[in-house]
Amino acid sequence: LEAMRCDGAAAMVISGTGSMAVGRLPDGEIIHTGGWGYILGDEGSGYAICIDALKAAICGYEGSAPETLLTDAIKEYYQVDDMMKLIDIFYDPPMPRSEIAKLAPVIFRCAENDAVANGIVEKHAKLLADTVSALLRKMPSGTPLGLWGGIFENYEKFRTLFSSIISEKFPETKINVLEYAPEYGAVFAAIKTDGE
Repeated sequence: LEAMRCDGAAAMVISGTGSMAVGRLPDGEIIHTGGWGYILGDEGSGYAICIDALKAAICGYEGSAPETLLTDAIKEYYQVDDMMKLIDIFYDPPMPRSEIAKLAPVIFRCAENDAVANGIVEKHAKLLADTVSALLRKMPSGTPLGLWGGIFENYEKFRTLFSSIISEKFPETKINVLEYAPEYGAVFAAIKTDGE
């Protein structure tokens, strides 16, 4: 929040490996929505998008859901000739969530030409917008919203979808990717505290 360089009410949403939204009310109170972790939440995060894509690719391979470009793209990414080999890759040993989230570029490339992948991106943009909407409803009208994290920074499609949903619900809200990284926010906060 300090990295936004604004006084008073401010809100921020992060979409990286995980996701969450946080807000500062005019009186300084901090509130949040999301941030429930990969088991209970993380909607709109790189990890959640990639897990849904992996499941869709497997279902497409098995024939229990529509075929998708994700299947071949995922096989190529993990350098396997058979989807069954993913079992060892993901479970022996268990793959860290941050490694799973690195699949995101593949998902977003497929989303340009594949209805299944595009549907996953749209679904998660909406889910994260729902989480942020729950936060903004508790805040003054026109509270600025900062965006941060690898998904927002690197994937314009996701950022645009998310922002359009928020703008429709909260037309007074200005939405921007942070000019300063959150690490700078810590420095700004320290300077502010030292000044007091």
